[in-house]
Amino acid sequence: MTSTALHQALQNLHRELAATTELDAESQELLDTVLRDVRRSLEANLPHQPHVVDELENAALSFELRHPALAAIAQELVELLRKAGV
Repeated sequence: MTSTALHQALQNLHRELAATTELDAESQELLDTVLRDVRRSLEANLPHQPHVVDELENAALSFELRHPALAAIAQELVELLRKAGV
């Protein structure tokens, strides 16, 4: 698992988020916070951070019905982070 794949998935999620106009303020804030934590963990090469991955997975689950594309990309990122040991 390369950090390139993780960064690419993170960029895809940011792109999908930017294209999603129907996200309520609470969901937007949750996703922004989780993505900020993920990016910080990756950039700082922090040791195993399961709470960050769990938060992202919870966000992905909450988006499944209303924002399936966003949920799918978030879930992909969760899988990549778990494989990378984050």
